[in-house]
Amino acid sequence: MKRRLLLILLSLCSFNLLFASLIGKLIVVDPGHGGKEDRGATGTILEEADINLKVAKYLRELLEECGATVIMTRTSDRTVSLAERANLANRVDADLFVSIHFNSMKNTPNSDFSIAYYSAYSADYARNVADYLIESFKKYVGTSGDAGPGDVYLMREVKVPAVLGEPCHVSNEEREQWLNEEENLKAVAIAYKEAICRLFDSEIPELNLEAVEEINSWDFNIDCSQNIDKAFAFFDKQPLNVEIQQDRLFISVPENISPGKYFLTVYAIGKNGVYSKKYTKWIQFNPPVDSVKIEIFPDRAPAIAGSYYKIDLIPYARRHCVDKEPLSVKVSDGFITKSGNSLIIPYMGIDEVCITVSYEATELTVPLLFSGDTWVEVVSIYSDDGTFLGIIENTGEPVTISYDGYERVIYNQTPVKPVSFKSIRVNRTLEGFLKGKKIIIAASERKESFEKIAQILQNYGCDAEIVIVQSKRDEINLMRRASSVDFIFLISLNINLKPRYETFFLSDEKELDRAIELLKKAGGIG
Repeated sequence: MKRRLLLILLSLCSFNLLFASLIGKLIVVDPGHGGKEDRGATGTILEEADINLKVAKYLRELLEECGATVIMTRTSDRTVSLAERANLANRVDADLFVSIHFNSMKNTPNSDFSIAYYSAYSADYARNVADYLIESFKKYVGTSGDAGPGDVYLMREVKVPAVLGEPCHVSNEEREQWLNEEENLKAVAIAYKEAICRLFDSEIPELNLEAVEEINSWDFNIDCSQNIDKAFAFFDKQPLNVEIQQDRLFISVPENISPGKYFLTVYAIGKNGVYSKKYTKWIQFNPPVDSVKIEIFPDRAPAIAGSYYKIDLIPYARRHCVDKEPLSVKVSDGFITKSGNSLIIPYMGIDEVCITVSYEATELTVPLLFSGDTWVEVVSIYSDDGTFLGIIENTGEPVTISYDGYERVIYNQTPVKPVSFKSIRVNRTLEGFLKGKKIIIAASERKESFEKIAQILQNYGCDAEIVIVQSKRDEINLMRRASSVDFIFLISLNINLKPRYETFFLSDEKELDRAIELLKKAGGIG
């Protein structure tokens, strides 16, 4: 009696150990197809939608016996869209999504092999299961096959580890008879269950992103299990540097990555070769300011009432300009006001003051000297298309404004206050407008007049080329090139290059004299 009781206790212990691997796991089981309109593969007596559901129900029972929580995408013969199936798996954040199917090849009815797809999203983590499925199908169904990435809707849209199995062909008459036996459908379910248990029985690398919220430095840590051989991390698709330190990953962000919001993805490979799932999370990367560029205007403010310095702070996190307010701004004497994003330091009767600016990782002190009584006007210069060109300081004397490709201007204004600010625009010359532009002169034949206008355009600094169009192929080639040039002259040609290309239509070569005028008009040049 004691011996029998001992055997029962040992059996119960073995039972619990055998089925402990899925405790705490959430698995979505998806019987493929279903409903009146979607029967899936069909044989002479069986329909895939029906046997998918039977296998799924057997599998649910087996997985629940192993301790798993199982959610089915359908439990009856009804229509469930692919989007609904994917959304369910994503919404519950399943540990695994398993889609059950059977194959069919009407043109080769004797075919009978297995296949298992894994999602590109979960990549090698799901491939672990797919590989195990192929082995289980061979063991319990008797078919051989391969595992591979699946470019099908579910394998693209399910954002948790996902596999889709097809253990055999319902179109094979002998196999169909085999599938018509309930015990054999149970064997298929056992094949799925064994592959799933095998995955979770293996030592899968685990990561923990819960502590990762806003990243305020160029490196951060992620807790992980100690069985990791390699690990990988990404901001969106940009790789990060990862170093394994026992039970944590030390991750550093390369300097080429700018501050901002990113989709963090991390996964690992265990020392046993098993891949983890992909751990993901939206995070804000907000590294500290480590340098500040200070722009001070004017160069020298007068030491008189109404005078002031305007200061613009441009903080940097390494080489990236960031939009951050300083932690503190102090002036040794006087006070500070704000005007937009600029700081104003007024003259308060003290000729020399110091301003100290503090950010997270840097502090900078700059002396400011008020001297003299000459009024000054700070003039910002822009091109006619809004491009910033530079700054001059006007004290009432004539100043020559000269930039390559722009009209020369003599600026002669009297400042209206001790310190004032103004902006002016200067117009581009035709040479400035055309410099670096690409122009095509398209015609049905090459003429001396075309060469002449091309040379004139090149003298203005643009890249002018003559293209001969005599066939449909020539037209197609011109259309392909159109997006890479700035202007096209069509001489006696009727080709539709779409409105997005700046195209001038000329009736003959005599109108080439109008080319310069047309370009001036395009550039808004008088």
